[in-house]
Amino acid sequence: MATRAGSHAGRGFRYQDAVAASLAVEGFVGQFGYGSIVPEGGDDLELRTTSARTLAQVKSRRDHMGPFSARSVASFLMKMWDGRGLQPDDQFLLVLESNVGERRAAIRQLQDLSAYPTVVVELKGRKGLAGLIARTKVLVLPDPRGSAVAQISAKQACTFFEAEMYFADLLGVVGHLSDENGTRAANAYLGLAVSDIQRRFDALQPLMTSAVVEAALTEGFCSAVDFLTPDEDPLFYLGVDAQASHVAAGLVVERPELRAAVLEGLESRRNALIHGVSGSGKSAVLWEAAYASRHAVRWFQVQRLPPAAIASLVQLARSRRATADAPVGFIIDDVGRGFSEGWTALTAEVNRTPGLLLLASVREEDRYPLVDSRRAAQVKVQGDDTLAERVWRELRDRGQTAWQGWREPWSLAAGHLLEYTHVLTQGHRLSETLHAQVAARINDVTRHDELDVLRTVACVNAAGCSAEVSELPRVLSKPATTVSLALTRLKDEHLVQDAHDGRMMGLHELRSAELLRLSHEFPPPLLSTTAATAVWLVPTSEMSRFLERTLSRHEGCDDEVIEGLALRLKAAPTPALLSAILTGLDRTNAHRVIRLWLQTAEAQAMAKSLQGTPAGLAIGDIEPPDIGPTVPASRRFTEIRTDVIASGLTARFLARLAPSDLRRVLQAASSVGDLTRLMASLLGQVIPTSHLGELATFPPPLVDADFQAVVSLLQVTARVDRALAISWVNAVGQDALFQRFSDNVAWAEAPSLSPCEEGQEVRSDIWFVATSVQTDLNHDVYQTCETLLALTPAADIVSSDALGSDGAIVPSTVEDYPLARKRMPRANVPAPEQVARNRAWLAILNTYLATESYTAYLAQCLDLLNLLVPNLRALLDGQFRGKTDATALNALGRVYDAAIGLVAPQEEPLAAGVQRWSRLPSILSSCSTDLVRRFLALPQGAPAYMGWLSDIQKSIATAASEESWDVLSIEAPKELDELRRLVEMLQTMAGESEKRGRHPFLTHRSRTAPKGSALGKAALATRRYREAELNNLEGRLRTELTAISPGIGVHLLAEATIPEVWPPADVLVTLPVNTDGTDVDLASGWPAWRALVEDGRKICVLPVMNRLGLTSLATSGFDRLFPVLPHELAQPWCAAAGLEAAPLDSLNVFTRLTNPLAELQGIDAYWCSKGTRTPEEERIYRAVSKTLDEAREAWSNLALTDDIKGAGLQLVDVALQGEFPIANAAARLLHGERTQTIDVIESFVLGLTLFDCQRTGERSAQTRQ
Repeated sequence: MATRAGSHAGRGFRYQDAVAASLAVEGFVGQFGYGSIVPEGGDDLELRTTSARTLAQVKSRRDHMGPFSARSVASFLMKMWDGRGLQPDDQFLLVLESNVGERRAAIRQLQDLSAYPTVVVELKGRKGLAGLIARTKVLVLPDPRGSAVAQISAKQACTFFEAEMYFADLLGVVGHLSDENGTRAANAYLGLAVSDIQRRFDALQPLMTSAVVEAALTEGFCSAVDFLTPDEDPLFYLGVDAQASHVAAGLVVERPELRAAVLEGLESRRNALIHGVSGSGKSAVLWEAAYASRHAVRWFQVQRLPPAAIASLVQLARSRRATADAPVGFIIDDVGRGFSEGWTALTAEVNRTPGLLLLASVREEDRYPLVDSRRAAQVKVQGDDTLAERVWRELRDRGQTAWQGWREPWSLAAGHLLEYTHVLTQGHRLSETLHAQVAARINDVTRHDELDVLRTVACVNAAGCSAEVSELPRVLSKPATTVSLALTRLKDEHLVQDAHDGRMMGLHELRSAELLRLSHEFPPPLLSTTAATAVWLVPTSEMSRFLERTLSRHEGCDDEVIEGLALRLKAAPTPALLSAILTGLDRTNAHRVIRLWLQTAEAQAMAKSLQGTPAGLAIGDIEPPDIGPTVPASRRFTEIRTDVIASGLTARFLARLAPSDLRRVLQAASSVGDLTRLMASLLGQVIPTSHLGELATFPPPLVDADFQAVVSLLQVTARVDRALAISWVNAVGQDALFQRFSDNVAWAEAPSLSPCEEGQEVRSDIWFVATSVQTDLNHDVYQTCETLLALTPAADIVSSDALGSDGAIVPSTVEDYPLARKRMPRANVPAPEQVARNRAWLAILNTYLATESYTAYLAQCLDLLNLLVPNLRALLDGQFRGKTDATALNALGRVYDAAIGLVAPQEEPLAAGVQRWSRLPSILSSCSTDLVRRFLALPQGAPAYMGWLSDIQKSIATAASEESWDVLSIEAPKELDELRRLVEMLQTMAGESEKRGRHPFLTHRSRTAPKGSALGKAALATRRYREAELNNLEGRLRTELTAISPGIGVHLLAEATIPEVWPPADVLVTLPVNTDGTDVDLASGWPAWRALVEDGRKICVLPVMNRLGLTSLATSGFDRLFPVLPHELAQPWCAAAGLEAAPLDSLNVFTRLTNPLAELQGIDAYWCSKGTRTPEEERIYRAVSKTLDEAREAWSNLALTDDIKGAGLQLVDVALQGEFPIANAAARLLHGERTQTIDVIESFVLGLTLFDCQRTGERSAQTRQ
């Protein structure tokens, strides 16, 4: 088995040696006229006669490179023809393992090169080609060993087994000659002549004793592996055990890396052990490796391996003249199936005998008990994407799967091939495999303990949960040793597996669910009894999942499971367990409510994609608008939910739960968080009066507990029973909780409670002073309201305003109303736990409405897109030609009908907890109906139509970027981009229609245009009109605005902030800033500018100095101008005006000074008003002070004059002393009031801007020089 140079030597077991030995035999039996074979002579092989020679190249098929192509064969030939030392009368032979263009070949075939026209074409242009072709033949030799053995058997009149021995001897000789010739001169090559073969055979013949040789075979210990007979099993990809015949048929998915690892292990250690979980493809890799090495290794498959068989197997190998160059190999597929001890013994023999090989597979769990497993090269097999895709493609091509992609089913199967093929095909392989394992236990009374354990654990695992191993002996009333032994055997057969922390998991939910079904085919016990037993094994953290999945699938288990739950809670009363039970039962109720509702006439009156709307409104307790079928469907859902909640699982369990048991649960609570989770599990339930009484007599420590925990508890409790929350608060006093609010909520004023029209209103305003942390003011105000309402369960209304550092309400920068103001009724402020429950119900609803998989969903959407886009284009094109395309119109109707039935399955939430919602159904339904209908109504409603089309374009962009197109193994489909262009085209036409006051069909009618061209012509004309209108607009505004304010520049910014404006553009005014004080007066020019620029267009103002855009001074607005923050938003304006953005390094550092100064002053003003401070406020104050210190240091390090530096530092000192009120001045500016402080700041800004611009100009001048 030494590795030599030659034909693809890295492959290990060389095809070239087998070919040399086979051709030598053909010469020996007279089939060829060659007198001798020279391995590694003038070429790979040299075939000699007394007067001539044939040079041969040998090429084995490289699996990972596919079949031999005509081009690759041509390159082999040209290399052979270009060899050194060629003689004019040399003949050529190319030996191929498989024919050109074929992966596998079954028969030997010798042909002239001229019989391969595709190869000859590739050789065109070769000098002397005709003569070379005439001297060249191609031999396809797929099985050199098999053909040689058959010829030897006939020639020597011996059995095939004896012929194998003769061939093995020749193979050893060939290997030796190859090594020798590698070091010899061309005139001293050694060959294997006919007489040499006869002499070798004569020496071997007396040693043949067939009876002894065949003992291992006749007694059934092993059998020779047949690599020749292919098995084109049509059910192979549905899941069958791989065999050599499947490899011969080309069915096995090639895994080159694993095969190479196995062959390398056989070369280095002569013993390879392939391991992996059940269904991972171990057998396929084993037989693929054996097949790849079949030319050099004589493989035998071990059928049984008692201790006495080892000697017979070794004798068989010796009789076959096993050597390192011509080894004999034994294959054991699935060592754990009774071969463990035999494998160990055979490993010892392999270690002692150089000519022996051992190739075996073993399940992961069976590998560890093996003795001497370290002596084998171990290769782990697990599913991979390449394998999954190949299996899917094969099944798809055979019509055996309806899945349109492989990624999603592969993910669902968690990388297990057995489950994967089941998901793809819903086949019988999984059931058949597991049925045999269950039946073996049913029929063997000594294994009933295993069946009892399996039945209960499978019930837990089928719900995707783990089972507590430590509870099994007590629950099943069996000794621990019995349970341990049963679990060991179940693990051995991959029916269960260890998880962690003493828990047991199923290999996959599909497998466990099938085991659960099979183990209850012949009761007793009933499934309900098993489920009631299983509740004792489920960890508390997984109980809700177990109950939801088990009881939603098996309604007959209700009574026994509820009783089992009550007993378990009584034995171990904890809030966590009770919460998990109630949550699981509530979600099971959700399944039952939704199933009942979907069967009602009210639900079925709505399109499938619209059914989520009334159900979602009912789930959120929102009264729907009195429009269409939504109202009756929503109310019907509420009625069913009310009935189920009143008499369903949760109500029955609470009725079974004794008040004393609830009291013990409450006493076991170790934190307020435990109570919060318990109360959350009671949301939406009908709670018995006795239980409410127990809760009322157990008031939580609202004054001493963690503040946020108290807020959460009261928030959810008010949703469960508001009277209960009020009683808890009254027990400590409302003022105590108000004080806690003031002590813990940053930037909030002291709360107050007062009567209002709706009842009681609680209020606390928020100061907007800590700008470094108050980045979302509306969110901050809402959170304050949420907290305040939770602490005041007696309040019906909560309100809050955002106040500036002057204590006044902060105005909006757009209109004359507060920037952040909230006044909300309690019903509009749901507890987060309520939202979570609603989302859980909605997710359950989605499982009933959605397409069965995201792959199927996207495949349907793609089909509809392919139908929508060309027909939408055809319909519009026909209209512009004055015709109605009825076929296209009907196709759009079909798209709409299909789209309203599409519901996307919910994907797993992202890491941030954000749930993405697919926009494809909306896009498809809108673009197949409203897009056309509203276009036909133009110019009526044109502005609104343009705005709507902008939203459609955003949805299309989102669908292209966010949808999981990779499950179909594609990028975002080009049809989406084409649809976006169509929508953009219609938006432009709508703008033109609004401008002209007539319909696009009237403007661009072209009755004589060829079919398919009218829409494009109309779109081109519309774009030209749009460009002309933009040019006219820009020219008009430039003329009019510069007449008012000479020196300014006027440009248009592409696209408008408000899409209804047409032509779509905002206006950019560049405002020169001069050093001589002759600046344009913005304040006086603004009213005139606004009057000339139509409403709806934003005006953006960019100051300019020395051809540099001063983005830090940029402003924009509709009715008033406000600073552009962050400044980077103004960067594109510079490009539009043909300017560069000023670096403004000094100004940026100055801003770093003034921002924390204003923040510190604002915080001081707030503290003066409130009188107290929270720890969070003091922490932020310290952080801002540190930021100011860093900014002060940066300012000191700037390359500024001492006067400027000193003025800046003096400003900081004066501001810190309260004599320079930056924060108050900024707040007053928002109200339109300028102060001297603002003037000083602006003078600093102007001076620093001038400095930075001048410095930039100087650097540019130096660069030019």
